[in-house]
Amino acid sequence: MGNYIITKINQSAFPPVPGAVNHLLYSYLPPLDGNGDEIVILHSYGNMETCKDRGLQLRVNIIMKRMKNVSFVLYDYPTRGEGTNETAVNEMIVRVYESFHIKYKDKKKIYLFGRSIGCVPTCHLVDYLIQRNRIHEIQGVILQSPMCSAFSMFFPFCHDYLCFTPLPCLDQLNNLKIIQQNQTKWPRTMIISGALDVLVSPAHCRHLFKFMPKHSVYLMLTTRDHNNIDYNENAEDSPLRELTLFIEYK
Repeated sequence: MGNYIITKINQSAFPPVPGAVNHLLYSYLPPLDGNGDEIVILHSYGNMETCKDRGLQLRVNIIMKRMKNVSFVLYDYPTRGEGTNETAVNEMIVRVYESFHIKYKDKKKIYLFGRSIGCVPTCHLVDYLIQRNRIHEIQGVILQSPMCSAFSMFFPFCHDYLCFTPLPCLDQLNNLKIIQQNQTKWPRTMIISGALDVLVSPAHCRHLFKFMPKHSVYLMLTTRDHNNIDYNENAEDSPLRELTLFIEYK
């Protein structure tokens, strides 16, 4: 990993999240060199992963190796399989963002990257910034295998046809609602999905992409499913090249 090191960041600033046990915050941050071209990606991983997950570590290392000016901020949070609640996780990503943004404000370009269920706190953070007129602080968003909402996982795209709004308890993890409510201010976004994904159908990604702004990108990988998207540039259907172009777009 070269000069990139794992460090705990401001652990005392983050009160324990209900249901979480020993969830720590990590960052992959090189020293600032002041050139203004460095990029930080705040990454929210998928269900049942952790910052020490080998697949996540590999994904991060491959991207940093390809783009020398990119570093990652990772944070451990309790996922759905650990019985946490959505509000607690959404509050956690805000605290993580505010912690490192103070230090790297105006010195680094910031991207948000959510994978699978990690797209939920990612979209919440975008909403948080939009509501405070701070969306200019980030350069873009990457969503890998995002769902429209928990409700639409069981009743695909009923949002378009129902004459009522599902009760909040039945309509959690609602990326679609957040994106629709902020459509006019939503930042440039890249959506990545696997055509063979049976957990989150690519139809979710296509539907979300309808509400994306100009210069957004939708990439469907024809030979990949939910959990085997491979960022190695030599792999079949690797999204690494397109991701690089998206981040380096000016």
